Amino acid sequence: MITEIDSNSEATRALEKKLLAWFGLLLAISIVMVAAAIRNTFQSAESSDWVNHTHAVILENDAILSTLHAAEAAQRTFLLTGTAQSQAAYRDYFAQMTEHIDVAKTLSRGNTAHSNRLSRIEQLIAEQVEISRSSTLARQETGIDAATQVLTNSNPFDRLTAIRQEIGSLKAEANRMLQERETNLNRATRKTHWILYGGLGLNFLLLIFIFALIRIDLRVRQKAASALQQLNESLEIKVRERTADLANANRALELENLEQKWTQGSLRRLHSHYELIFNSIENPIFVVSRLGNIINLNSSAAHLLNSEHTKAIGKRITEIILSNSNATPHPLFQAAREGKKVPETAGFLRVPDGSQRPISFSADPVHDNERTVAAVVTVSLK
Repeated sequence: MITEIDSNSEATRALEKKLLAWFGLLLAISIVMVAAAIRNTFQSAESSDWVNHTHAVILENDAILSTLHAAEAAQRTFLLTGTAQSQAAYRDYFAQMTEHIDVAKTLSRGNTAHSNRLSRIEQLIAEQVEISRSSTLARQETGIDAATQVLTNSNPFDRLTAIRQEIGSLKAEANRMLQERETNLNRATRKTHWILYGGLGLNFLLLIFIFALIRIDLRVRQKAASALQQLNESLEIKVRERTADLANANRALELENLEQKWTQGSLRRLHSHYELIFNSIENPIFVVSRLGNIINLNSSAAHLLNSEHTKAIGKRITEIILSNSNATPHPLFQAAREGKKVPETAGFLRVPDGSQRPISFSADPVHDNERTVAAVVTVSLK
């Protein structure tokens, strides 16, 4: 009996060695497959990031060209009509175009060709802006004939054509790079698929072979049933212990979920308290973006405008609050764009019926990491 048990033990150990060897091979193949797949996945992610980056560069160049056209159209309107509204419009378009150029230069950092083209575009646009300023000054001081003479002498249309050509060349180069990166991305994706499918197929064949080996040695393993019985009993004990550990872990997760719910509830209450305090302030208060649009206001401001809260969101603050000085740009832009505090200033409030009420207003910039992101405008009624 002892000899039979020993022979069964030796057969079991031999079978275990064979299984370990084959499973080791399976593990090695799986590791190689996973490592190659991960490497190709990282390459695919990097290519995808470059594709998105290139798309962003193309969009910013399109935005530069569209704002340039809009600025030129607004300036021509000003030269024909001489209205302050058209003058403010083309200045706003030139400011937006400058912002798009800065974003495009940031995105093209590290690409010498793109950076050089953007520098040339920026120089041409600066010259175009200087011509626009000269024509505007001539229009204000002398008249439309003098402004036309300035435009004729400076020949801005050749410069506009050069700007379009530079932007077109930059977009063409970006599209070429985009096509190359998309090709690399597709190639890496196909390679990943082949690695995964080939590794899975090879592992499947090895598993079939191992299954056949187990069937051959099944009788030997059946003789060790008694030993396996004891092993199963010990495994059942471990399973019960593991089940108890999982139950404890589940209880810990439930407590963690409860704490998260409490935290979320606290955040909602904090937000409600903020809204309550903001709307309980007696003075009308407007929160203005860097572009001069209203992004929030308290109930006093909504009541002052005889408007609902949602209807006032998105309106230009300079269309509602007028300055006595008629300064250009509006004093509120100093707080919203330049991050400067505006002291109390006399002005008028334009209500929906078209009438104007005398008021005084002040503005404080709102900073985020030393960058001006908005301004808080406080209004006092007279």
